[in-house]
Amino acid sequence: MSSTEKINEYELLYYVLLSDEVALELLVEKFERFMWKIIHNVCYDKRNYSFTSEEAFSEAMEAFHDSIYHYRSEMKVPFSGYVITLIKNRVLLLVRKQTAKGFQQLKYALPYDSPLSVQEQVVLSDVIPSERIELDPTIYAQSLEIIENAQLLKKQLNELEQEVFMYRNAGYSYTQIGDKTKLSAKQVDNTLQKIRRVWKSSFDSD
Repeated sequence: MSSTEKINEYELLYYVLLSDEVALELLVEKFERFMWKIIHNVCYDKRNYSFTSEEAFSEAMEAFHDSIYHYRSEMKVPFSGYVITLIKNRVLLLVRKQTAKGFQQLKYALPYDSPLSVQEQVVLSDVIPSERIELDPTIYAQSLEIIENAQLLKKQLNELEQEVFMYRNAGYSYTQIGDKTKLSAKQVDNTLQKIRRVWKSSFDSD
C-alpha cells in the first residue's frame, strides 16, 4: 500500500480487517485527536479521578478497536460517528466508575456470607439486621409454625370460609371480601368471628 494516506476511512477499515498494520496506524492517526478531545471534554475535573489521561486514552483505544470489528454498513450510520460514540461512552463509563457512590462502595463490599470469625461459625448475615424472614432464624421458625397452623385451620373450614380466610389474610377489607364472595359485610364479619373461634380452640388451648 504505497498510497494509503489518500485512502478514506472505509478503505482503511477494509485493509485493517485484512490485518494490514499500516492501515491500522493510519486509521488510529485519523481518530487520535478526536480521542484526546473527548477525554479532555469528559474528564474536565481531573482532581476527582484516580486514573491518568494515559489510562483514559487506553480505554478510548479499546473502544476504537471494538468499533472496527463491530461496525456494519447496515447500521446506516457513518463509521466516524460510530467510532466517536463508542469512545465517548467508554470514557464516560470510566468517569462514572470513579464518581458514582455505588461503584466506590463496591470496592469495600463483602459477600453476605463472609465469615467473621476464625472458625467461620459467625458470618456477616448473622450480625446485619434484615427484614427478610428467612435470614432471621427465630422469626423464620415462628413464621413456619404460623403457616403450618394456617394450613391445619383451613382443613377445619368449609369452602366459603376458606375463601373468606384467604382474602382476609391477603389484606382485603370486609367490603372487598363481600364483593368477591357475594356476602354482606355482616356475613363476612360473622364468618371471620367463627374462624377466630376455631383458631382459638385449636391452637390457643394452653
